[in-house]
Amino acid sequence: MTWLELAAYDAKARFLEMALLAGYRLDPEKIGVQVLAAPHKQTSLPPGTMALYSFWLGQQACKVGIASPNDDARFRHHHYSPNSCGSSLARSVRNAPQRIGLKAPPTDSRAWLERQLSRINFILPAAWGQPVLKLFEAFLHARWRPAYEGRAWKGFEDALPAPDLEPCACPGAQRAAFAGRRGGAPSRCSGAGA
Repeated sequence: MTWLELAAYDAKARFLEMALLAGYRLDPEKIGVQVLAAPHKQTSLPPGTMALYSFWLGQQACKVGIASPNDDARFRHHHYSPNSCGSSLARSVRNAPQRIGLKAPPTDSRAWLERQLSRINFILPAAWGQPVLKLFEAFLHARWRPAYEGRAWKGFEDALPAPDLEPCACPGAQRAAFAGRRGGAPSRCSGAGA
């Protein structure tokens, strides 16, 4: 299992725990996880669903966002063009390339994003509604601290300590990741191969 897959399944399991604390009993089997390693191709948002998506450069989250039910254009296209409506990752990279270690913005945003970045997508039933979608988005912003965090997080990025995102390399870590896949919470390994 790759680091990105571990990060995705760990986030799903931890979000399910947090959602339960907020009063949402969600079926883990209904949360689809797509890990698209770089270079990646965009996928379509299935009808009747909504999504959380994230873009990654190596182990750095660049952007976390949501696509409302049936908003395939937002899910699939908007972030790849600096001229699309609303906020887009391409525009953020063009305006502040140094945030992800670039000296200058890419000349062809779409090609660069597809070639260099990975994606993690979480597909949820639209029937769960916007409160669940926005709760998951806020959780991922706090957990992953994306380089381009959006308006709601300006000023908070330096106030909070960075979370521990380093996956454990011992044999127990893979079992924990698969426990998360089944909906159980992956335990943090003590390093002893739990």
